[in-house]
Amino acid sequence: MTMQIRELVIYSRDGRDRRLKFETGALNVVTGDSATGKSSITHIIDYCLGRNGCPIPAMVIRDAVSWYGLLLQFPGCQVFVARAAPVPPKTTSFDIYYEVGATVAVPSVASLVPNHNPDTLNEYLTRLMGVAPNLHTPPPDQTRPPLQATLRHAKFLNFQLEDEIKTDHLFHRQRE
Repeated sequence: MTMQIRELVIYSRDGRDRRLKFETGALNVVTGDSATGKSSITHIIDYCLGRNGCPIPAMVIRDAVSWYGLLLQFPGCQVFVARAAPVPPKTTSFDIYYEVGATVAVPSVASLVPNHNPDTLNEYLTRLMGVAPNLHTPPPDQTRPPLQATLRHAKFLNFQLEDEIKTDHLFHRQRE
């Protein structure tokens, strides 16, 4: 099943929001002047989809934002996911809001009350994408822990930053 991003929403600390709309079923190219936040888009998407840490640079964007949001399109439904920005000295936030419906309107910042955490979001979106339960348990004589493929693993195949392409890295976050 496919998951596409319809809209990226950034909620400022003063209550305003900025939206970046994407066309589903098409390649979307984001262009603009240097140092205007284009590279942060991938980090914002990764963070909203449950990444453990917050990779968004702690400068202009992170200092001015209270929540980050994504409106996702699935066959037959939409999901709005928002994640609170970390409040210093913390480096991440586990506060996630998500809403599901046939059509979901982007909520106001006042409506964003945490109702989930990154693990439950990852589990829900993984199931919604049609990934069946797939726990692999290694043989008893091996020391590696059991592993289940989820959305977190798929993200490495779907995103790539400009510097990763320039350095011939095959997968996003490969250097980590």
